[in-house]
Amino acid sequence: MENSNIKSNSNNCSNGNNYSNSNNCSNGNNYSNGNNWSDGNNWSDGNNYSNGNNCSFFNSKVLGSHKSIFCHSENGICLKAFNQQLDEEKIDELSKKIRTAIGNNLPYCTDYQRRLGLGWNQKHDEANQFVSQQGEEDETKEKVYHEAWDRVPKEIISEVVKIIRECEYLDTEKALEVFGKVTGISTKLESAPEKVESLSGTTCKVTVGGKEYEAVIK
Repeated sequence: MENSNIKSNSNNCSNGNNYSNSNNCSNGNNYSNGNNWSDGNNWSDGNNYSNGNNCSFFNSKVLGSHKSIFCHSENGICLKAFNQQLDEEKIDELSKKIRTAIGNNLPYCTDYQRRLGLGWNQKHDEANQFVSQQGEEDETKEKVYHEAWDRVPKEIISEVVKIIRECEYLDTEKALEVFGKVTGISTKLESAPEKVESLSGTTCKVTVGGKEYEAVIK
């Protein structure tokens, strides 16, 4: 149910939002879209279980941030990306690249109530009998958010991962680990393939029909 929202559309159980769309159980947001269980955000999109964020994007379990992106379980942060401290020039550059790649494909969670009614969060035994609701409340909120990221087109996820790997001022391994915690998407830091020495142009001796020949490898 949505009350007192101003020019805000497709919100679920969200109140007091201004120019903010497709938020789930999120209140008092201004120019902020696609947030899940996140209150009091300003110009901040795609946050989960995070309150009081300003110009911050795709944070999870973050309370109080400014110009930060893809951080997890951090409080009172400024100019951070993937839990790493950057300067303002670098955070602006990186944030712009990632937000451009994602575009309007935010991790929307507004169908939470519909899926809840289908019993997506319930455990069943082998006879398909209901046993218990799955997870604590915060785990449930994070699962909803992770499922929303699963619906983001794979080519966009690949582009974001590429941006992370090509960023010279990030600790790549740590950044991919935090990205996985925020989105629930597993990424692996692939090791470089071993260099194979070329034998082209070298000669070797081979025996055919009892006779020895010298051959050149192409």
